[in-house]
Amino acid sequence: YKGRITRTDLRTPTPYNTYTNAGLPPTPIAMVGREAIHAALHPADGTSLYFVARGDGSFHFVSAVGPADEDGRPMTTGTPWFIASIDKTMTATVVLQLHEEGLLHVDDKLVDHLPQAVVAGIHVLNGMDHTPRITLRQLLGHGSGLADWLEDTPRDGKAFVEELVQRGDRGLELDAAMALVRRMKPHFAPRPVEQGGQRIRYSSTNYMLLNAIIEARTGQALHEVFRTRLFVPLRVRHTWLAGRHGPLEATPEPG
Repeated sequence: YKGRITRTDLRTPTPYNTYTNAGLPPTPIAMVGREAIHAALHPADGTSLYFVARGDGSFHFVSAVGPADEDGRPMTTGTPWFIASIDKTMTATVVLQLHEEGLLHVDDKLVDHLPQAVVAGIHVLNGMDHTPRITLRQLLGHGSGLADWLEDTPRDGKAFVEELVQRGDRGLELDAAMALVRRMKPHFAPRPVEQGGQRIRYSSTNYMLLNAIIEARTGQALHEVFRTRLFVPLRVRHTWLAGRHGPLEATPEPG
């Protein structure tokens, strides 16, 4: 499909329209089933890095094959892997928890939760600073229009991801990331939800800001928030924020 999807398209009955066909998942990536989650979190021992599920929480087989790293360490089904932006689902979950607890509201303004020195001027489009209009809801849904600190290209340089490829992995603190964003052109102006016609564009900047808000509102480091609010109660034993803390139980080195 090419082109824009309108409200009329959402109401048109087609075989793939998840809004008109009961039983279809809203989004195939975000709405995985309970059994798939359980199988991914509790893989059986084997020799292949994939599994075939039955649909009831069990599976036909699971195994891993090949080396896990450059030194030839063998892959196992318990070998952990860096999974990047899947942590955005964790961040969104915690933000909604804080909303329910009254520690914030999803329609709060971004600038009400983080210092001006950090966020001022990160969304200047056509001479107008839209930063004060950005809400937490827009950050959650990628409706802010903010440039992506990782993949977008600054006006006077190259994308940060290109530098990572050339020079190797390295971290970037919030202040430095926002300084980079100020050198980028936003994609569009944020639009209030009640006005309709929202635009969406994926940007890791949104969730870097939400992570900072979580730390500000809870008074805890992000890895501690995830551990106490998600990993411990859900018994997620082998997932952790790399470089921040370790897993709840002994886990092999990542591949």
